[in-house]
Amino acid sequence: MQGSPSRAPEGADYSDLIFLCGPLRSGTTLTRLLLQQHSQISTRGESDYYFDESAAALRAGDDTPEARERFAEDLATQRITRDQKVTPPPVGPLRDMIESLLEQERPKGGGRLLLTLHRHADLAAELFPNARFIRLRRDPRDVAISAMKMGWSGNPYHGVDVWRISERHWQAALPKLAEEQVTDLSFESLVNAPETTLRRVLEELDLPFEEAVLTPSGSTYSAPSGSRAKAWQSTLTTREAAEINDKIGTLGENAGYDCTQRRRPSLLRKLALRLGNRVGIWRHDVGRYGPRLFAEKLLAHRLGSGPYRRSVGERIQARDRLFLK
Repeated sequence: MQGSPSRAPEGADYSDLIFLCGPLRSGTTLTRLLLQQHSQISTRGESDYYFDESAAALRAGDDTPEARERFAEDLATQRITRDQKVTPPPVGPLRDMIESLLEQERPKGGGRLLLTLHRHADLAAELFPNARFIRLRRDPRDVAISAMKMGWSGNPYHGVDVWRISERHWQAALPKLAEEQVTDLSFESLVNAPETTLRRVLEELDLPFEEAVLTPSGSTYSAPSGSRAKAWQSTLTTREAAEINDKIGTLGENAGYDCTQRRRPSLLRKLALRLGNRVGIWRHDVGRYGPRLFAEKLLAHRLGSGPYRRSVGERIQARDRLFLK
């Protein structure tokens, strides 16, 4: 990290914050839906918007007017911030803007605030020094398959990238956190032994167990089921699994999974995987958005910011909402 995020305001207390940190497709939504049933926990939903646009400037110590304007625009146009009815804060120092977001979300009657991050756990650890963190782990090969099914990649080899990015940020967060700040949670334990696992998680968060946390409500998600764990063993070929293991290196073992059987793809194989990834994503997008909107999406991306790109983005967001679970 070249620079450093602004220090926390003097006397600031973040002990009411719980950050749920895990890769996309690792079970963060299920975990959040379960924990939000607790009478002392509140949450809006995913919170990646805190850092997705501000991260580069925070890491570089580059808190410029341009960076602040980009952050404000991102908050105003993201689907998630719109759906959660987040009010973009006044443009100012990035730290102040983040604090303003936090104050919007903190429960007015007390209790704990749960924020879900799929990326940038290291920034959260630095900006909120006495917050609590749940580290959610899931087998990277299962994450890779799930990411591909979402249309974010065209094959598992590239699908594991969402896991790898998240895990790197978590490894960078660890030196900033005291042992007592971190609660370890694996997706596999959650779905195979939900009550035992959630009792332990709540105990470590200094919260009493409540039966309500065993069943998600207000969504189409079902209660935890062990059938969702280790699906990769019957889905991936030996070669595909070994190539994923090679790509993530020692991160797999650091996360508690046996990823030692590795196979490095040849240059020709990597080119084929890259092409298959792009074709797979395009095929998914054409199916979801239709040929015309897909073509406009590609064009808007090349044109950069502006009214046309915002218009296309709004139509894409409207289509994406139809597929939310």
